[in-house]
Amino acid sequence: MKIINPWREQVLGLPGRSVWSNDLKVNGREIPVLYGCSPTVIPYDPRWKGRVSMAGFWFLNEEETWQPPEGLADFLHQGPAPLVFSFSSMPLKQPALAEEMIAEALRRTERRAVLITGWSGMKNREVNERLHVIDSVLHSWLFPRSAGVIHHGGAGTTAEALRSGKPMLVCPFTGDQPFWAKRMREMGVSVQPLREKEMTVEAFTQRIRELTADEALSHKAQALAQSIQQENGPEETVRFIHKQLEQWG
Repeated sequence: MKIINPWREQVLGLPGRSVWSNDLKVNGREIPVLYGCSPTVIPYDPRWKGRVSMAGFWFLNEEETWQPPEGLADFLHQGPAPLVFSFSSMPLKQPALAEEMIAEALRRTERRAVLITGWSGMKNREVNERLHVIDSVLHSWLFPRSAGVIHHGGAGTTAEALRSGKPMLVCPFTGDQPFWAKRMREMGVSVQPLREKEMTVEAFTQRIRELTADEALSHKAQALAQSIQQENGPEETVRFIHKQLEQWG
């Protein structure tokens, strides 16, 4: 509340609220809730009807105009579909060691990969036929062109991996990431999660082999992606907002 209440008072012109306040009610009236998630992933509770919007992930479809860097495009064309590694904004405790483990696991499995460094701390820029390293890239463009996605389990990255229809390995760090790792495993689209403290060459090697060899993972991922691609979360959410505004006057 030390951050929220000053924001409410100074920006919104609203009084502060107690930590004991029910944040889902205003003046005794239930407020609308927006969830940017797919009901195929988190089942919609019928008791929410009329109060909660959860009609799908909020995808922006930026890939329609995005163009990949020349080096990445060349790498994709030079061999079979690569794996994608992305720990996004998660800083690794030993980034150089993690990159060495990934490179060795790729060598053992004879796989290629695109490594998105993000804020992980990994900085290797060595060019070779097996590993292409890049700071950032549009996930919605790259993931469908991959053989599988290995990521930190952030909600947005998980959503894009699901939409791409590719099997995944989730390496959760904090926040909601363990939840998404567990849920992806339950839905049969991910191999066993791998936390940072459990990362070894052997662990990466075993999971990469399972991820790329288990046809059931791919079939389930593709089936789930078809359902998710038919949803239109942004439009349905906007309709819900307009309806609520009319009701609230």
